[in-house]
Amino acid sequence: MNKITTLTYISTVLRYGYFGRGTDQQLAETLILLSKDWEKTRKLARESRVWTNLVALLIETKTWHPLIPSALKSELKFAYLHHLAQGQQSKEQLIEIADAFHQNTTDPMIVLKGGLRLLDDLYPSVAHRFLADLDFYFQGTSTLRQFQQMGYAAQDQAFDLATADTDYLRSARKAHHHLPALFKPPYKKRVELHQDLIAKHAQAFMPKSLATNAQEAMPGLYAPSPVDQLIINIIHSQYGDQRAVHANFRLRNIFEGYLLYRRLDTDQQRALDAHFAAINRPQDLDFWKYLCIKFCGADELSAPHSLSLRMRYALYTYTNQNSPLNSLLYFGYFITDFMRYGLWDKQERQRIVKNLLGRETRMRFFKKLGQIVGRP
Repeated sequence: MNKITTLTYISTVLRYGYFGRGTDQQLAETLILLSKDWEKTRKLARESRVWTNLVALLIETKTWHPLIPSALKSELKFAYLHHLAQGQQSKEQLIEIADAFHQNTTDPMIVLKGGLRLLDDLYPSVAHRFLADLDFYFQGTSTLRQFQQMGYAAQDQAFDLATADTDYLRSARKAHHHLPALFKPPYKKRVELHQDLIAKHAQAFMPKSLATNAQEAMPGLYAPSPVDQLIINIIHSQYGDQRAVHANFRLRNIFEGYLLYRRLDTDQQRALDAHFAAINRPQDLDFWKYLCIKFCGADELSAPHSLSLRMRYALYTYTNQNSPLNSLLYFGYFITDFMRYGLWDKQERQRIVKNLLGRETRMRFFKKLGQIVGRP
């Protein structure tokens, strides 16, 4: 099976579990096909950030248990308990942060992306959503002092919560859209504090009224409005993830975005359309809808089946299967950013060089280079 075929089979399970679109017979046949190359299934599900979703649906849906190949049951149960424990600890960490900010600060803290899923009921349990970190949008240095008082610290020694001031935040904002990650033992998840929602190349596409429209998620924490949550999902998918790792949407973002869309009323759906028209990127919304139709079975969405859209989808599917092309695209994005921003701006040149020399980016850079020259 190639990658797109495997992703399609994984989507069949998710589509049946979240939307009831499918049958037990289809599910049983799909699980047998996935189990034939389970190593690849697991690897691809993790890359696409849906491994936790897949495991949670298979374990939590009791009527599916007889359909699961017996060789997979013990692994799935162990993985589910691990994911559930991680989700519960992350929720405890989030509640601790909310309590501290509710009691001791007036600066609004807006929880973003996966952290928000710990507070709402978009998924049946906290075991469904993979979390790499807890993301927050913040304004003001009092936020930094509060995290210091809570016992958080950065591994980056250049970032000191005690001394960071407005000048530091201004300088850091030019380098990256979020500050260096914060940690607090025994919690496993790092905290990322965002001054912007995404890197410079896509900031103009994000909602401008995020803080104004934010709604209280719980005492001490706010959440973006339902429309803004979906805008962030779509823009981050197309202009964040595709530049970072796989040159495409992650499957998790497609399904999560569609789950968010199903919550919108008619006026909110019009507001979503209006936002993409206002930023002159209606094709990005169309492509997202096209992916929802392909993977989620969202036939109620209308997306023009234009030649450009079909070509974009063909490129999306091909780069999923072709590591050298995927890597060339990664370098293309890097060079494009440098020519567009770094060549003429001294500070941006310094930011790009600094990020390139950073461990995470450096490792990704050489891994991609190896893929281009044919190394596995």
